[in-house]
Amino acid sequence: MFYGRYNKRLCNFILVGLLSIFTINQTHGQIIYPSQYGLGDVIFIAKLERLIEKLIKSQGKGDSKKTIQYLVEIKREIQMAYGIEFDIGKCLKEVEKEFKKLGQVLPSSATKIIKDKVKKEEKKQNKRLCDVQQIMEMENISFEDAQLYLLGSNEYKKEDKTEEEKDLPTLLICGVVMSLCGIFLYSLPIPLCKEWGQNLIIGGFTTCVTVLSNEHDENKKKDEENKKEDKE
Repeated sequence: MFYGRYNKRLCNFILVGLLSIFTINQTHGQIIYPSQYGLGDVIFIAKLERLIEKLIKSQGKGDSKKTIQYLVEIKREIQMAYGIEFDIGKCLKEVEKEFKKLGQVLPSSATKIIKDKVKKEEKKQNKRLCDVQQIMEMENISFEDAQLYLLGSNEYKKEDKTEEEKDLPTLLICGVVMSLCGIFLYSLPIPLCKEWGQNLIIGGFTTCVTVLSNEHDENKKKDEENKKEDKE
């Protein structure tokens, strides 16, 4: 594929544009190298690694709902560990700008739909955390046991039933969400996280470009077939 041969160039081009929205050096401190890791850093990185693996698997399955779920969990872990706040709307606008620079155009409704989905998932996860804390206090049980208790409740099962977005290809949603997650990770002062972030940004953009290119080719093919039928 065309973009596969230019990953390095594409990566540099995207990162310069996207990461200009963050003041990484000023806001997030000096780079933390492996020799400087404390126990908290090791636990944090291990959590992120597990969540990233789940996010990539969900993207591979085209499960946009799960991809957004893991994005929100990663965002929360970063906020808790480093106090970094991310403006989803601003990040999505910058992603959209970079697509235009690559000669691609996201559907006009894409950023709003994805922003709304992320906000909805954040609200849902915050509610679940509050419910878990209440269960812990009422039942005098551990956090893990309270989570299991909540997972088995009818309210949780009902809440978890949401429909997929019909207006956007699920893989397009997954690609944009992966890119967002990459931005979050790249902003951290940990080299390994920056590497993960870079890979997710490129993977997300490549996925989106593939979806949009395939959609363009299909529309072009249909137009040619329609013209052919009209002539006949």
